[in-house]
Amino acid sequence: MVTLAPLLYLVAAICFIMALRGLSHPESSRRGLMYGIGGMALAIVTTLLTPHMASLWLIAIGIAIGGTIGASWWRRSTPSSSSPPSTSSAALSSAGAC
Repeated sequence: MVTLAPLLYLVAAICFIMALRGLSHPESSRRGLMYGIGGMALAIVTTLLTPHMASLWLIAIGIAIGGTIGASWWRRSTPSSSSPPSTSSAALSSAGAC
């Protein structure tokens, strides 16, 4: 898994780039969101399966903090017909900043 991890991270990064590209147009926003979800899932699974991974406690704390911030942000946003692509884009951008 150690030799495969960089390739999987590269695929996840390409998925993130495809997600940002897809989220830039309302017609392709659903596909872009799926790319983002797939890339994040691949990165998380790769990190958890890497033998020289950091402590699981640190990962759990990071997930808890990110989940709390995401849940509070989601509650404050009000969905409308034009907000799903923009809110999805904002969510992926803030996840990338973390």
